[in-house]
Amino acid sequence: MHAMRLLFRFLLIGLIAQAPAWALGSQPFLKDSFLNLQEDLADAGKAGRLLMVVYEQEGCPYCAQLHQVHFKDAAIVAALKKHFDVIQLDIWGGREVTDFTGATMTEKQLARKLKVQFSPTIAFYDAQGREIYRMAGLHKPAVFKSELDYLASRSFETMRFKDYAAKPSGKATPKGLIDEPFFARTDNLQTLAEQARAEDKVLALLFEQAACETCQRMHDRNFMDGDTVKLLTEQFRVARIDMAGSKPIKDLSGKTSGEGELAKSLGIRQTPTLVFFDRNGQEILRYEDHLIPEHFTNLLVFLGSHAYRRHASFQDWLRARAAEGATAQ
Repeated sequence: MHAMRLLFRFLLIGLIAQAPAWALGSQPFLKDSFLNLQEDLADAGKAGRLLMVVYEQEGCPYCAQLHQVHFKDAAIVAALKKHFDVIQLDIWGGREVTDFTGATMTEKQLARKLKVQFSPTIAFYDAQGREIYRMAGLHKPAVFKSELDYLASRSFETMRFKDYAAKPSGKATPKGLIDEPFFARTDNLQTLAEQARAEDKVLALLFEQAACETCQRMHDRNFMDGDTVKLLTEQFRVARIDMAGSKPIKDLSGKTSGEGELAKSLGIRQTPTLVFFDRNGQEILRYEDHLIPEHFTNLLVFLGSHAYRRHASFQDWLRARAAEGATAQ
């Protein structure tokens, strides 16, 4: 029964990837670009704006929500028009793009070069073409607005988004962090990584904090799903870390610091954030916010089965699974 449920989920996500229900969204504030990012960057710099590149794909429900919800919000649209030059790229597209180094490639090749794992992925670039901020996945509108304000005010030059953002005012339990049976009880991530390597499992670090609404939803939805819990238990070693905590913890290199300092060293900006590591301690990918259970389970299968070793990205794997499902039919 478990295998049948997973097969149904693969076919569901396959249908989304194979037969899109909508094309890429169109917005009046999207720049009519010749897809020369060097030129786009120069134009943005001359106007005192930041360059924002939205990587999307057809049939992506999160991309649709970005256009139907976020890009319909008057405050968000006003901020985009005032402070950003926005370019839209298709992660599967065949249009020719010149990147910030002057190299020419297709949209798809650029997405792989930049390790775009999720759609939408939104990246922001400074005047030198350095990526200064990335939204890997769709953030809720309130967070999205705050991130745009953070970037538009150039606060990224002096502080992290975590420090800039307002304190959470959520309705999460006041008792603090929520526990789960598959969380490893350890203050030594180096030892936990060695155990994961010996068991051929993936190491996952989950960063949370108290009074975090999105963390609460992850526990209530994702971690109440039987398939998700089974995958996390059997194929992962999961350590939960308090982003605001001071408890001493030994990191992957063996250095001891507080949990908050560890979060800072890894560039954690918001909660929840899941960071996955391979057997060599190298980051595979990270996801901020949370996915709906069906999509989250597929992400765990991609990682837990080590498919990331054979596929350029999570999106490539999803498309390959969709093609396999269509062939089997």
